[in-house]
Amino acid sequence: MKRTFIAFKIPLPQIFENYLDEMQQYFSDEPVKWVSRSNMHVTLSFLGDTSARGEQQVRGLLSRLTAVSTSFCVRLSGAGAFPSASRPQVLWFGVEVDQELIKFQQTLHNELSKIDFELDKRKYNPHLTVGRVKGGLNRSFSDIQQQASELKSNEIKINEIIFFESHLTGKNPVYLSIQKFPMKGQQPI
Repeated sequence: MKRTFIAFKIPLPQIFENYLDEMQQYFSDEPVKWVSRSNMHVTLSFLGDTSARGEQQVRGLLSRLTAVSTSFCVRLSGAGAFPSASRPQVLWFGVEVDQELIKFQQTLHNELSKIDFELDKRKYNPHLTVGRVKGGLNRSFSDIQQQASELKSNEIKINEIIFFESHLTGKNPVYLSIQKFPMKGQQPI
């Protein structure tokens, strides 16, 4: 069994690179485990433990879906925390909701449920995780969230969907690409 998920990568725009550096400095004495920039992605669906048969089904599904789905654009916007700014456990940059992204994610979710994957039932909230809090914070995240409220990137075109395998290690998770699926009209990378 492999621990898997489906996602797309976003190159971090310079304004967000700079803000992430500021966040890391602000929380330098706090128990935050920062996500390496090379591991940053936006999850479309977390699948969890996936059998070899399940992996083949997902590959087939992604191949079919991306063959008929065009690229979509996203924007990074602001910063936030789950479950809340007053009790942050996951720190993130927001992804503005794009109708094509939502349509693709909902179609993917519906098709995955037909092949017996147990999927998250919460409303999809696209985001780019940048850090995980281990314990509580002494400094306020609300201040950071307020300062980031005006941050917004230009449109970022998403040309491919990636089927990932996740390896949890003691330090940081390692994400390996199982297969990349170019969107309709895009060349394989």
